[in-house]
Amino acid sequence: MPRYLADHFTRCLCGFGILSALCLPLNSSAENPITSRALLPAIAVVTSCSGTVKQLDEDGKKRKLRLRETLPLNETSFSTASNSSLFLCLSNGIGLGLGESTSIRIQRYEQSMINPMHAGLNFENSVSHLRIQTEAGKIAVAFNHLNPLSKAEFILPVGTLIVHSGQFLLEVDPNSACSVIAYKGTATFYQKDSTEREFVAPGKGISISPESVQRFAVDQSKLETAPMQNDSLLIAATEFTRKRILFRHNPDGEQPLQQWILPERRLDQAIARPFQFKLK
Repeated sequence: MPRYLADHFTRCLCGFGILSALCLPLNSSAENPITSRALLPAIAVVTSCSGTVKQLDEDGKKRKLRLRETLPLNETSFSTASNSSLFLCLSNGIGLGLGESTSIRIQRYEQSMINPMHAGLNFENSVSHLRIQTEAGKIAVAFNHLNPLSKAEFILPVGTLIVHSGQFLLEVDPNSACSVIAYKGTATFYQKDSTEREFVAPGKGISISPESVQRFAVDQSKLETAPMQNDSLLIAATEFTRKRILFRHNPDGEQPLQQWILPERRLDQAIARPFQFKLK
């Protein structure tokens, strides 16, 4: 391998914290500076909000949401009424979309300081831990790749789903039956009170009910060629949400800096006051 490629590969490994973990001896008592990095309560930004949406903070107090507002997410709850929706861009690069009549509880959302050497929309430049309890309704998730040391888990009434990457739609019925659809990416579902697990591949889905958990069975299904329009719109809007903001390292504080990204179509808009020059 050429020297310049080897140096570039080494810098990439160091940036994502992989090399430092591999270089530690198995019997070494030295502290890994990456895994021991402090995780602090993290934030998200409201990119879209319509209808009646409620948030309860960690003290149980109601909070009124505003567009482009920065929210602390750790130990908070969200609920949407009928014909309502909420889209959040998380500081670790995950996009969350809540459909109508949806209720979730964010049990944990913590993140380390962002690595200033790596900033982008395709790979996480920090270490984070996200745990969301989905109580009812539909929730869409979209992101590319998290740090290998990070985790994104969703607690369902019948088990736990750990999403590795991609675009997923989770639905919880009033009778606690759940369905998971993978539009892109992969995830692993762990049944409640069991060591059984199920791998969810792209274009596939699973359906789980309390009865199927008792018999340790999970129904597999393929993604429909023409999924419901509302579901497709929810997934597309969530994917767009995660690309709205680029979070960067903040040298003056713990909360990351936000850089809003305008769609390319904004560059193609007509000039409000067109003018032209004529050469004589």
